[in-house]
Amino acid sequence: MDEYIKKVEEDLRAYDEIIHQNFHKGLIDSASLATIESTTTLDKFSIWMLVGVGATATLIISNIDKILPYLGAIGFNLAVFFLTLSALAGFIAKYYAIVVSISAAVTVRMDELAKEKQAAYEKSIELRDGLAKEIGYESIHQININDFYEAYISLFPFKRLRLKIRMAIAAHSSQPHSGNKPAVHGVVYQSIALLFQALFYIAFLLVVVLFISMS
Repeated sequence: MDEYIKKVEEDLRAYDEIIHQNFHKGLIDSASLATIESTTTLDKFSIWMLVGVGATATLIISNIDKILPYLGAIGFNLAVFFLTLSALAGFIAKYYAIVVSISAAVTVRMDELAKEKQAAYEKSIELRDGLAKEIGYESIHQININDFYEAYISLFPFKRLRLKIRMAIAAHSSQPHSGNKPAVHGVVYQSIALLFQALFYIAFLLVVVLFISMS
């Protein structure tokens, strides 16, 4: 009897730990997803600035003969240089916005589909156990997550890409916590690119004002 109680206690302790780990991972997933969703606001501001840079570049090109006497060759080159850097930073910010948005969409959709499949699987297991109990059948099948990973990786066409995905999955599996770390990093990189986009555009404006005042 004591052995039975000890075994039940060990099982409950393991189950209790799983409950708290899942709750902890759920909180991290929620926090990371909330962080990822901020990419939409950042992307809107970045697009607005890209439109401004494009309009400014169009204005400069179409009126180069009128602007060049006021800025001079050095001022004009500096202005175009900072304007180009601002556009480049904007494109980088847009790239990370796309990557983060795709990652967030895949994460949310995969979670929805996985829950549907899990519910159907558990229902089938329950039905099987009910039938197996009558005849004493014991299932020998177990879920092998590694088989799932290999089957998923095999869907991709290029060997180098499959290797990269395999390494990413291995790195993610070795982490004690959940959360979409690459996407969170993408939001940070997007923010940095957006900051430089704004700073380079401000530098462009300062160059224009400075050289016009000197002319």
